Amino acid sequence: MSLIAILALAFAMAADAFAVSVSHGARLKVMRWGEATRIAIVFGAMQGLMPLIGWYLGRAAAVWVETWGRYIAFALLAFVALKMLKEARSVGEEDTLGGKDGRISNMELLVAGIATSLDALAAGVGLAFVDLSIGQTASIIAICTFVLSLLGVWLGRQIGTLVGKGAEYAGAAILLVLAVSFLLR
Repeated sequence: MSLIAILALAFAMAADAFAVSVSHGARLKVMRWGEATRIAIVFGAMQGLMPLIGWYLGRAAAVWVETWGRYIAFALLAFVALKMLKEARSVGEEDTLGGKDGRISNMELLVAGIATSLDALAAGVGLAFVDLSIGQTASIIAICTFVLSLLGVWLGRQIGTLVGKGAEYAGAAILLVLAVSFLLR
């Protein structure tokens, strides 16, 4: 597999994490690079780890991931989106998802990280039958996801500044569309 093909795969795997990062960035009251980095690290690590797991599971897991992975991703992303909608509707200062500054909880971040990386697990299963260095490929996917997630949080924060509370609704809508897209795959 060529480097260009691996980079294309990395960007494809990072697309979901980027979209979720934008929606989380829109929830931040103030841009906090520490929070953006935390999100990017979790998404990058999950996206880099899942192809390795898929690689080792091989063909046996392919049928299960292809059958159930999209439903699991749908459920996880829909759960996060519905919690975001509940938060957007809340009147008080206190967010239901991680505090008044818009910081997301560790559990929510983990759920989103797993949901957005299930396709990387499936890709890893397929990569088991291709001549490549899985360690190098997984590292490229992780780095690409980290960078795009960091950019996504920043971009989401900029959008959040422009549209205010509506950004939370938009972020939840993005997650719901993404969740439904898993069902349509």
